[in-house]
Amino acid sequence: MPGIEFDESLVADISAVEKLTSLSDISRLLHDTLAKERGLEAELDQLLHRRGELEKGLLDLHAGSRETLEVVKAEAESLANSVKQTSNLSERVSRKVRELDTAQSRINGTLESIDYIVNRTNAVDGVQQALQTEDYEAAAQYVNTLLQSEDKYGNVHQDSSIKQSEQQSRILAEAQQELKKVVQAQLQEAVHKQEHDTVVRFVRLYSPLRMKDEGVQAFTEYVRNLIAERAREEYSALVESTGHSDNDTDFISALTGLFKDIATAVEENHDLLFTNFGATFLVEFTLGLQAECDVQGSRIVQRYIDHKKLQRLMKDISGFTASQRMEPGQPVTNIDPKQVAGHLEEMLSLAKSSEQYKQYMMSSMQDAMAPAPLDPDLEKRFHSGQFSATIRELIAYYIAMEEFFMEQSVDKAISIDEWTGETLSSSMVDDVFYILRMCSYRALDTANLQALTAVLGQLNTLLASNLAQALDQRWKAGCNKLLKSLGAALGEAGLPSSVPSTTSHSAQHAAVLNNSDMASMYVQKLRSELESSSGQMFPSASQHQRIKSVLTDLSKTASDLRHITSKALDHVANGLMPQLRPILDEVAQVQYELSDVEYAANEVEDTWVQSLLGRLGGISTPCNPFSPQPITSS
Repeated sequence: MPGIEFDESLVADISAVEKLTSLSDISRLLHDTLAKERGLEAELDQLLHRRGELEKGLLDLHAGSRETLEVVKAEAESLANSVKQTSNLSERVSRKVRELDTAQSRINGTLESIDYIVNRTNAVDGVQQALQTEDYEAAAQYVNTLLQSEDKYGNVHQDSSIKQSEQQSRILAEAQQELKKVVQAQLQEAVHKQEHDTVVRFVRLYSPLRMKDEGVQAFTEYVRNLIAERAREEYSALVESTGHSDNDTDFISALTGLFKDIATAVEENHDLLFTNFGATFLVEFTLGLQAECDVQGSRIVQRYIDHKKLQRLMKDISGFTASQRMEPGQPVTNIDPKQVAGHLEEMLSLAKSSEQYKQYMMSSMQDAMAPAPLDPDLEKRFHSGQFSATIRELIAYYIAMEEFFMEQSVDKAISIDEWTGETLSSSMVDDVFYILRMCSYRALDTANLQALTAVLGQLNTLLASNLAQALDQRWKAGCNKLLKSLGAALGEAGLPSSVPSTTSHSAQHAAVLNNSDMASMYVQKLRSELESSSGQMFPSASQHQRIKSVLTDLSKTASDLRHITSKALDHVANGLMPQLRPILDEVAQVQYELSDVEYAANEVEDTWVQSLLGRLGGISTPCNPFSPQPITSS
């Protein structure tokens, strides 16, 4: 039938009932069905019993909600009317605000037009009057005021009288051009007369006249001419001085004087340029003075190179170095080490003062641009001039001559090696490390990374080759003499005998053995000092890392020197073994499994241990006076 839904499970149950054949199953199923039926009837009765309550509650709810809905409807309609009124009011207020804003904009435009007209009129009258009274500062200020008004308002504001506006503009343009010509002429005259205060006065006027580039360029040329004039006087004195062989020409003072003049000019004119022209033009002024340093400084340094004949000296050094490689041991004939040392000190002073000057100039430009960083192109311009190239040439001479001086001095110290009797090592070690330390710190004082790394590389080469070879060649002969001397110093049973001359000879021969040990300690100490000092001179991480990579090679050199010491000690130990052989043979025959009686006897009597210690003490005692670390047998 339509509207009636059948449960599929009920159909399945009916199918199951039809298949039942057992009477007991049919009876059980019947009882279950009757029980379900009774349960359904009970639930139906409960629902019918609650029908009245539900219908009553529904009627009550309908009656109450109708009143509430009517109240809500009334309030909603009231709220809608209020919102509509507020919206209309807001629209009217907004329209009024727009009208007022438009009116205010028109008023502001009118006021700006009036302000522009007033400024233009005042500027025309003020410029004409200022030019008549030669009050150029006031005239420039009037022009600047009008230019600022044009920048702010543009050219859209015109007077009601077009003819008057055109006439004022023409008069102002003519006055502006006249003022520019007057300022330029007055500046040129002041520059010609070298009246510094007047020059500064008219240079300031270039800024309000919108001629900053021309003003800074003119002032830079003026200052450059002053510096160049004094530098030419100094250079003429140098040329005259170099013509007298007996006169010691002071190139360092001449170059330092040039640096001082440039640095003073930058410092004294800082406020003038920074206040009137800005940081960018101050940096350009600094670079302009550096261009003059490229001319004058390069000429002084080049004159020094020519006067000292460094190029010819370099050829002699190169030729001698080549001949030394082909024929080792060839003496120096035409190169005076003292003269080379003097040149090195002079080149150090020139390079050091140049580096200090560069650091000051770079710091000045960086401070001017702060907090913004300095443009890398500006820094490149500063370092790419002729003066920097000449200093690099001077540094190249310094490196070659320093390396030559180090090698010759080290070889000389090795050749005159002697034992003074007051030290544990011979003079060679102290002299070599004094020379190398002096040269390395001289390279550090140049404040030039290339020079420092080159000298440190040469230092390590000399230690690893020249000094190490000398120590390696001498240790065996020294150890054999030491063993012979110790053999004479030891009496029967390995006990020392009192032979003063033999002890003195032992100390002299032991110095050869101590040389490599002391050299190894000096290398480590020198590396630590140089690493600390270079870190202060070159705080940059990349620079410090480059120096550290060069100093790392010194650790291997120290290890090689310790290896020489180890070989020498092994040789001495093998030579002293015959002194220990008798007691060692006795030790080999000792029974290690002791009875109680033998153990008690060993507690009272001397055993092989005491004998062995006594023999070792007898051998080591003569060595203690000339050993860096006293040898004990305990």
